[in-house]
Amino acid sequence: MKKMIIGNNIYKRYSNDPVIKGVDINLKAGSIYGLIGPNGAGKTTLIKLLAGIYMPDEGSVTLDGIDIASSHEIRSCIGYVPDNLNFYPTFTVKEMKEFYKGMCKNWNEERYQILREIFTFSEKKRIKHLSKGMKTQLSLLINLSCMPKVILMDEPTSGLDPFVRREVLNLIVQDVSSRDTSVLISTHNISELEQVSDRVGFMDKGKIILQDDMEDLKYKYKKIQIAFETAMPKAFEEEFKLLSIKHYGKVYEIVIDEHYEIFKSNAIKYNPIIMEKLDMTLEEIFIHRMGGEGYAVKNIAI
Repeated sequence: MKKMIIGNNIYKRYSNDPVIKGVDINLKAGSIYGLIGPNGAGKTTLIKLLAGIYMPDEGSVTLDGIDIASSHEIRSCIGYVPDNLNFYPTFTVKEMKEFYKGMCKNWNEERYQILREIFTFSEKKRIKHLSKGMKTQLSLLINLSCMPKVILMDEPTSGLDPFVRREVLNLIVQDVSSRDTSVLISTHNISELEQVSDRVGFMDKGKIILQDDMEDLKYKYKKIQIAFETAMPKAFEEEFKLLSIKHYGKVYEIVIDEHYEIFKSNAIKYNPIIMEKLDMTLEEIFIHRMGGEGYAVKNIAI
């Protein structure tokens, strides 16, 4: 599959303080990349680098092999839905639409009118009177009507009610399917990403610490219920890289990050009396993976 945006060894510093540290990232055509990470991980800065709003201090970002830093033409192929929207507050929705229509060489008026049916705000309404959710809807509407090759979204469903959120996600999936669009979505709503993403990256402290196809990630990380005649053998615990261990009587609930069949073939020698695998959600994988990076959930009672 052709790769659309390639970020190679990207660094970005603010006042000599590195915010993005050697990130490699590929966004493929016809694919949705889900970017996950705690607040302050560098997700928004990375998105702005991919959009060409920021230039990397080191490394490069290319779209179809062309460095986006050197080409306004190539940057115009990238749509960007930011978390903090800065439309002209005194413009009406229609005036804002006409403003972007004049700048987008691939503007599709028919598509705009079709998509308008999904969103509820009037074209006569001024931007300053729109809620945050309505502004997000307008940004999505404009970006989808510009027909970009790549769409970068920073918390695109924040402030949307459940019905509009579902419609927005459906629109994104349809756009990817029908036009081979390349989409990146950064959000704290991990369950949403699990529904639509086919590739996911976990980001922390300016680095992407893990990225994989969703199918491979879900196949690799497993929760396992295992029991032994007595306690878990110390040699068993030492042999396997267990991300988590919980104990319920004789039964242990463990989390592994290797393919289950490989684990099973190596675990049999410890004579478990029960060994059953359970699928994990993306949120569970994220919590267990980030637990190893200093983000383990602390069970504090108040």
